[in-house]
Amino acid sequence: MTLDPYVPAGSAARGPYLMDISPQRAGWEHSSLRVLGLAPATEHTFATGDSEWIFLPLSGACTVTCDDAEFDIQGRKDVFSGISDFAYVCRVTLR
Repeated sequence: MTLDPYVPAGSAARGPYLMDISPQRAGWEHSSLRVLGLAPATEHTFATGDSEWIFLPLSGACTVTCDDAEFDIQGRKDVFSGISDFAYVCRVTLR
């Protein structure tokens, strides 16, 4: 199956995500891409399942919480303002 790499603006939105590209839609095996716009002082929670995640703010700062660990990400003004810090969350084994 040949997939078209072009995704028209707005066509990849799903639920709260401005963009949600699954491995099936992209035509690869493992990676997903989600873009979430959050207003200041709001939060978003989701289950990581058996996946690893990288949280990379395109603009602004955020706090990432996983179990009892908390990571303050300083972020940046916008994508043209330099490199941002990020958080990596490994697979979490649920008991």
